[in-house]
Amino acid sequence: MVINWWGLIVGIILGLLFGALLLIAESRAHDGFLEFQKDPVSGTACCGNNDCPIVPFDDLVPVPGGYLYRPTGEVVENRRAQFHPDGKPRVCQWKFGPKGVEHDPTGPIRCVFVAGGGA
Repeated sequence: MVINWWGLIVGIILGLLFGALLLIAESRAHDGFLEFQKDPVSGTACCGNNDCPIVPFDDLVPVPGGYLYRPTGEVVENRRAQFHPDGKPRVCQWKFGPKGVEHDPTGPIRCVFVAGGGA
């Protein structure tokens, strides 16, 4: 059996390049709008790496003075509420600690985007 070494090497290199492109594309799938948003009060950046998922409408409930995020019980003041162009509610939280070690995804809220716009 004759092995085509050049074909094998080229195939491996092309496979590695394709895999690298997929990783880059996945990291770029990040929401470009959120990448530049900051909490209007603290100035903290909203988004790290996929830290602002869309949440169910029922998870962000208007309460006097702000919005209650039901999963954590945290109330976000009205002045911190923003809106996303697609109108879907999002909550941005720190999801990874030092060196990428995952911690409790119910951590403190960095930014909140309410449905239809901030109050």
